[in-house]
Amino acid sequence: MPEDVSDDDLQYLLFPEKAQVSSRKIPDCEYIHRELAKNGVTLSLLWSEYCEKCRLSQEIPLKYTQYCNYYRKYAATTKATMHIQRKPGEQLEVDWAGQTATLVDRDTGEAQ
Repeated sequence: MPEDVSDDDLQYLLFPEKAQVSSRKIPDCEYIHRELAKNGVTLSLLWSEYCEKCRLSQEIPLKYTQYCNYYRKYAATTKATMHIQRKPGEQLEVDWAGQTATLVDRDTGEAQ
């Protein structure tokens, strides 16, 4: 093997199918991330909207699993977490995001 062959050249020689450019539309992961922060929005709902947009613009959409893979890779790079040091049972945290539950009085049937 000649010394001047780069890793990219070698990869292209061994795996030419990986060099092919996909004709499918890549999803906008920033948009997905912003929309998922809203109430009642799911990844499958966003995927169906993405498919509809692709259909209208005559583009080929990704299948659901690939769509999710693109978003997961994006979300992993923008993941912000915070670890709080405390003793077990010392504090309780409640996540108030999402749909709220309705309590119903069993005797009267009234929602509270």
